[in-house]
Amino acid sequence: MSLAALANYHRTHGKEAAPPLDAAARFRAGVYVPPSRMRQLEAAIAPDTASVSYQRLQWQALAKGIHGLINKVSEANVRDLVPKLFAQDLVRGRGLLARALMAAQAAAPSFTPLYATLVSVVNTQFPQVIELLLHRLIAQFRTDYARNDKAGASSAALFLAHLYNQHVVGALLPMEMLFLLLDHATNDSVALAVEVVRACGATLQESNPRLVQSLFDTFRSVLAESALDTRTAYLVESLFSERRDGFPPGIPDKLDLVREEDQLEHQIALMDEIATRPECDTFAFDPDFEKHQEECRRAKHEILGSSDEEEEDEEEDEDEAENGDDAGSESKHAALATDESVPVPATQTITDETSASQIAFRRAVYLTIMSSLSFEECAHQLLKIGIPKAFEMELVNMIIECCSQERTYINFYGLLAERFATRSPHWRSQFATAFEQYYAVIHRYETARLRNIAKLFAHLIATEALTWHVFRVVRLTEEDTTSSSRIFLKITFEELVAALGLEHVVAKLHAGPGPDPAKHDDPAAHAFDGMFLKDHPRNTRFAINYFTSIGLGAVTVPLREWLK
Repeated sequence: MSLAALANYHRTHGKEAAPPLDAAARFRAGVYVPPSRMRQLEAAIAPDTASVSYQRLQWQALAKGIHGLINKVSEANVRDLVPKLFAQDLVRGRGLLARALMAAQAAAPSFTPLYATLVSVVNTQFPQVIELLLHRLIAQFRTDYARNDKAGASSAALFLAHLYNQHVVGALLPMEMLFLLLDHATNDSVALAVEVVRACGATLQESNPRLVQSLFDTFRSVLAESALDTRTAYLVESLFSERRDGFPPGIPDKLDLVREEDQLEHQIALMDEIATRPECDTFAFDPDFEKHQEECRRAKHEILGSSDEEEEDEEEDEDEAENGDDAGSESKHAALATDESVPVPATQTITDETSASQIAFRRAVYLTIMSSLSFEECAHQLLKIGIPKAFEMELVNMIIECCSQERTYINFYGLLAERFATRSPHWRSQFATAFEQYYAVIHRYETARLRNIAKLFAHLIATEALTWHVFRVVRLTEEDTTSSSRIFLKITFEELVAALGLEHVVAKLHAGPGPDPAKHDDPAAHAFDGMFLKDHPRNTRFAINYFTSIGLGAVTVPLREWLK
């Protein structure tokens, strides 16, 4: 039989070709579907939460969102990406999050501190999600250490060391890893132990100096007894030198985002029973999908202060506001036409007493401040969002509160406050009012927060964004001051001396602040009288002793002459 006849026979007597799969069938089979077909498929599938196709689409969108955010994170945008990450369903996608973080960290070990910071922020709200990540890191370290896989064990150990810096795990886990690596010392295990100590040595030294001493004794014995090659021995010797000079800080300043009181440590040992839960990485049909989605929406509302349902309600309210006026007026006219005795309700004024608008404004201000790279950009964005007149004082308080929350004073807040205070006399009076309010309640603040607030106001006074008349609220006596208020004034005057010089500050306090443009009828010469009282020798001596103790004894010369 010829080839042509054989081909003709198969065409006429062979099996019929299988019909091509449509987009939905290809999607259910796990085959790649182009984006255009995928959009058509999403439009065709009804939002039936009980269908497998709908839940699979939601799962793929969740996986795409989590992986996209993890791949985009950097030091510059980590503050901006955290709210977006919290907007994802992290409880359902905890396996996806753990896998994405481990893959990204293994691909770029130099960014491990960044990923550890992101994990520490998520740990404050979803500790059960981070617990899965820790279990998988421990399992990876165990497996790769047993297989002598240096790359995998190094990746997991380095990640766990930086998570210890962020106080996500306790000190037990890194110490167990280190002693395990040094127990059966090889060139690779000792080099890995050196790498781990360099990553978390500063935190270990601060929290457990005795354990660190025992650890370095073990390093010393390994160096003396084990047959290490020259390179590994040099690494250990350089580690001893770094310890003498001081380890670098475990957390860079830009990545220190979680306050100490919000940190949550997982107490996990290296040989504890763990559950990696690989089923969390793949799609599974959820019969209670709607219930879990509602729980996720409530969690988002508690963390971010808003939810998808509220956004939908707002859109529906806008549509009703656009289309409801005409319909409402027609229905009212129809009711009046049918029954003229129907009373028309009077217009009611609804007052929002839940402070929802105030909370939303504070949240917008906070996110704008935290996401800005410079004070000029921050001031521009704050003015761009619109500041209602009723919330102007809220903006002033938010700038001061954000400044007080930092571990150390950052000049960004002083420059931002200066930009607003110099815009107009109205804003200057707002900051002057804030000085009076904070001085009255300064005893409620811790020393670190108090110091930041004092430095902020000192910057405003030194740059003439605020006048010296704000000191009129100070009455410097033993009865009218507290230890906190005296510390506040001490830091303020120290910053003024550092910025303006001692001679300028002394001359200013002797000459008086000058006329107050905000209060023409107030004699300006009396603005400092509360700090230099001459009503009783006891108060005068107290002021002399106070200013002498903070290095401003030169301003007490008139008081000393008055006592004579």
